Amino acid sequence: MPFLDAALGFAADHKPAVFVGGPALAIFAYLVYQLYLSPLAKVPELHNKHGSLDLESYVDESIKVFMQNMRERVGKPLNMGNWVQLFAFDIIGEITFSKRFGFMDVGADDGSFEAIEMALRSAAWLGQVPWIFWLHDYLSPYIGFHLGITARNGSLRQFALRETEARKDRGSDRKDILSKLLAVHKERPADFDYSALVSMASSNIFAGSDTTAISTRAIIYYLLKNPEYKQKLVEEIDEFRRQGKISDPVTLDEANNMPYLQAVMYEALRCHPAVGMSLPRVVPPGGTEIDGTQSLE
Repeated sequence: MPFLDAALGFAADHKPAVFVGGPALAIFAYLVYQLYLSPLAKVPELHNKHGSLDLESYVDESIKVFMQNMRERVGKPLNMGNWVQLFAFDIIGEITFSKRFGFMDVGADDGSFEAIEMALRSAAWLGQVPWIFWLHDYLSPYIGFHLGITARNGSLRQFALRETEARKDRGSDRKDILSKLLAVHKERPADFDYSALVSMASSNIFAGSDTTAISTRAIIYYLLKNPEYKQKLVEEIDEFRRQGKISDPVTLDEANNMPYLQAVMYEALRCHPAVGMSLPRVVPPGGTEIDGTQSLE
């Protein structure tokens, strides 16, 4: 629909209004659409379907660990929301560095969840009221650093830096995200320098784990709130299993061919988007028309 394409799409001339500023090493901070996409454009298989299939075996290992933990806790109370985030964090570690954080093994995190929550609360404010950042930046030589968003440059970035340093020299035959980033850095170091590489890797942990956990929680929550839909999903899974159409764990291609599962996922994301705030765009030169209403430049 033209209206939705204009309102929700990423047209090249509609620059993101949330993330404003000068050149930055974190992908979230780029202003111009082409610049915003440029690191990903250098890694074309990073987040497309083909790239996802390369990472599928790593995800499967984390799924098996998660399911084993669930079996051990049958009949016992547990915080499913927390376990989903432990699961998501270990998955992101596996697909990014071929190394789980081990949170599911101990049933707890190392303080990263609190740091991410603090950073995201700060980012939500700064995205909508950017002058807070500039004021803080101006005063930081006198007052120090107090913005929660800087937490993403703490333990998570240090972890990413350690893993990147270790991999840089010894190499690896695993097709994880870090290996793809390193290949781009080796080929085009001027366009994608080492600091940008580490920032991309740490941003993948910072943003990927939280959005994955939020989306998975939303799916579980709405299914539990609507048992009739949960039952219909269970029936689809059982029917596909009887027909031999799914394996254990279910593959990406198999899941994509399960229509009710796909409907459940999309509806949960519609009801509870992982990014819980608006993402405005700057009106391009000459203005733009949305649903019959002209917006001025």
